[in-house]
Amino acid sequence: MDTYKDDIEWTNKFNLLKYNNIVTLENTTTGAGEVFEVVHNDHQYYLQPFSSCLSFPMSTPEQTKAIVSFFQNMDKSFENYLGIGGCPSEDEAITEIQRLLNKERDGRHKYYVIQKQFGQPIGLFYVYEYHPKYKRCNIAIGLSYEYRGKGLSKKIISDLCDALFTQGIIRIGIETETTNISSLKCCEKLCTALGFKKEGVLRNLYGKGIDSVVFSLIPENK
Repeated sequence: MDTYKDDIEWTNKFNLLKYNNIVTLENTTTGAGEVFEVVHNDHQYYLQPFSSCLSFPMSTPEQTKAIVSFFQNMDKSFENYLGIGGCPSEDEAITEIQRLLNKERDGRHKYYVIQKQFGQPIGLFYVYEYHPKYKRCNIAIGLSYEYRGKGLSKKIISDLCDALFTQGIIRIGIETETTNISSLKCCEKLCTALGFKKEGVLRNLYGKGIDSVVFSLIPENK
């Protein structure tokens, strides 16, 4: 199969959302589409919209396959932080990717693939419950195991919050389940370091007895 046909074949695996204007987080002129760059410990990381990582000509077949492989190798933490379970087979990974793409269609949800270099995904950044009228949104992040505990999440969230505030957002929320002890401890530590304030608990948000702790950041707390 020649390269062009291979590109088309992989693009056709996904029902892509071509125009999602939920939020634009561009700070680069790399020509790779809407990409946000974060520099941490002298290394440059790239946050690229999910759909543009899966579409020809924005991505190569190798890059698309790398995204699918990334989903196949997700550990339990991604389910804890992002609600994305492991996908042991390629078909399951493609189904899960399509589910996330479909979530973006309401204009209130958007995923960014965090990459160490283009075609090397290491995590996901999630903007959700985005309400331009009320100038608020929520965020979440998940990183591969080897990139955790190194300050990268803190740097990405800090830079992305700055970008959202620049666009007029006045409240950014982070929330986690009270029953997920490890996630809650990590979230509390990260939010404290970034200036997020604990707002309270939403009872039964995820079902009976499964509450959610809510943190928020407003521009004057930065």
